[in-house]
Amino acid sequence: MRMHKMIVVVVGLVLAGASARGAITGVVNVDMQRTAAPATTLYSGQGAYSDPGNNYWNPYNATLLDTPITNLWTSTQLEQTTVDFAFTPLLGDTRFMGGNNGTPTGPYANLLANYALTFGTMDAVISGLIAGNAYDLYLYSTANGQHQGARFTIGGDTRDVEGGPGVVGTPTSFIAYPTDDSNYTLYSGVVADGFGSITFNMTNYQAAAALNGFQIVGTFLPEPSTAMLLGLGGLLLRRRRRYS
Repeated sequence: MRMHKMIVVVVGLVLAGASARGAITGVVNVDMQRTAAPATTLYSGQGAYSDPGNNYWNPYNATLLDTPITNLWTSTQLEQTTVDFAFTPLLGDTRFMGGNNGTPTGPYANLLANYALTFGTMDAVISGLIAGNAYDLYLYSTANGQHQGARFTIGGDTRDVEGGPGVVGTPTSFIAYPTDDSNYTLYSGVVADGFGSITFNMTNYQAAAALNGFQIVGTFLPEPSTAMLLGLGGLLLRRRRRYS
């Protein structure tokens, strides 16, 4: 009975106090990955945000853009979080496509080669964040046509990421907005709303709007079952030491 009560207490403390005691500081990476033919390879490596030695990117490999991915991992692939990601198509033809600029080449080919594409407009929602916390958000955009990037908007801040020159082969470097032929933009200090979410809109810039992937940097909550296991493990270890 005492052990049962102890477990209940630990579970409650973990769920109520994870933001204070179990927070994870790092980066969550997501790569748009095509699994249908012609399939693309999940990117592994560094983005515009440098995180040396930690190269994991979560795959968004759904064939339909209304399928969310949940409990994303940090770049270390050792820490699972409560972060989720989903698209909400709003208007126009929304597709999931792959194959950028002919045959992909270069060190970032597997990141910049495949993309979610819309000829209209859609929202993308990153949820499961800590409400009121600020995050840095890197959005990547380049497709297979000249300046076929995306018009991104967060909280009234609209930016046209041009998407590169559209030549055969992907860029050999990350080019930041507002530079000509930019292929990514950084939104700094974006605050998660009261629900723990950040929403960004992507809209047809010239011919279409593409999203290759994103990085979000900040503090995250551990996925609940992982946090509970860690809490229980610590409690049982202390109990064992106490009575040994």
